[in-house]
Amino acid sequence: MTIGILHTTESDPGSGDAVNGYFLRNLNIIPHVLVDPLTRQVWHYAEPGETTKALFNAPGGVETNRRTGGVYQVEIVGRAAEVGDYSDEWYQNLKSTLEDLSRWADLVYAFHEDPTRFSFAEWSGPLAPIWYRHSNVPENTHWDPGTLDYSRLTAALPAPDPEDPDMKLLDETTKGWTVNDILNWTIEGVNKINAKIDDALNVTPTVVGSADLTRVSTAALLAELVRRNGSV
Repeated sequence: MTIGILHTTESDPGSGDAVNGYFLRNLNIIPHVLVDPLTRQVWHYAEPGETTKALFNAPGGVETNRRTGGVYQVEIVGRAAEVGDYSDEWYQNLKSTLEDLSRWADLVYAFHEDPTRFSFAEWSGPLAPIWYRHSNVPENTHWDPGTLDYSRLTAALPAPDPEDPDMKLLDETTKGWTVNDILNWTIEGVNKINAKIDDALNVTPTVVGSADLTRVSTAALLAELVRRNGSV
């Protein structure tokens, strides 16, 4: 089975453009993906199943980059010793990207947090299709991703704030509705937006402050439908 390997670039957050240029000049050490959570930039260099060379591989011993089953490698723009102190927004951006990459590479979104390096037998044996650390890989000496805080990558989204104006609007509008009422109203609203896509795109920035709908709460989107469509 394919496993994922997380690296850190040992450069400052936001330096993804420079790191990308470096990789393009040094294809012999390129990963599958480079992620800069600060700027939300993602560079794809290779498809899952293709071999990249971000891991050191000594003569003899075991195969690292060419491990049986495949190794999907992601470089994160940041420093191993400092990454644990990065902002919540940085972690939310990384979490969103890694969730997408997990689906893309057929990995389970879970992490092997123990930094201990595997023996040759452990590395070559069956491993769960999850994310591992560069520090787990035999024949390598790096300790990245170091202080990466996995609890912040797996934390559930906070519960909606009942005092949020969007939540109050939803509560007032949908009071007494049945499940079918909600489903029918939601489908109607989605159909209206699909029918007027240009208008919907013009409204999006007022809802989210950007064009990235993946970072909008369900409550905010439903509240926008309430504003547009009124009651059932």
